[in-house]
Amino acid sequence: MATSSRSRETTTKPHVSESHERGVSPPVPTLTVVHHVDDAFLMARTALTRGRTTVGRTSALCRPKAFDHALVSRVHAHLEWTGATLSVTDAESRNGTFLNGERVSTTTARPGDVLEIGPVMLLLHMTDAAFSVRSAEHWVGAAAALR
Repeated sequence: MATSSRSRETTTKPHVSESHERGVSPPVPTLTVVHHVDDAFLMARTALTRGRTTVGRTSALCRPKAFDHALVSRVHAHLEWTGATLSVTDAESRNGTFLNGERVSTTTARPGDVLEIGPVMLLLHMTDAAFSVRSAEHWVGAAAALR
């Protein structure tokens, strides 16, 4: 199969998102609470910043006290956004960190993945990706069905 020189040029060119070229901020990962033992936390959102974020009982991710639960370790997991990938690392927590229902030690998360820390389920999406409250509400219902 022959490849034209034009297609080779576009595949070797570094990827820059169209929104970034227009001067709009590039997408960042955002976590939305889709399941929690306290309904007051449903739909709480946090956009992650570049670097490492620690999630645990005292973290204010999504909202203060969102992870204040006996099933969540003081330091439960680390999320690291490099600008291109989001890695999830369990911090040797007692009850584990789960991505899409699978216990993980270290993995890469992608938009649409569901992160579980204790009784909290978080939907990962990108802020400039097609995401609506209706989409999150679908996940709230799906999360309830999984439990």
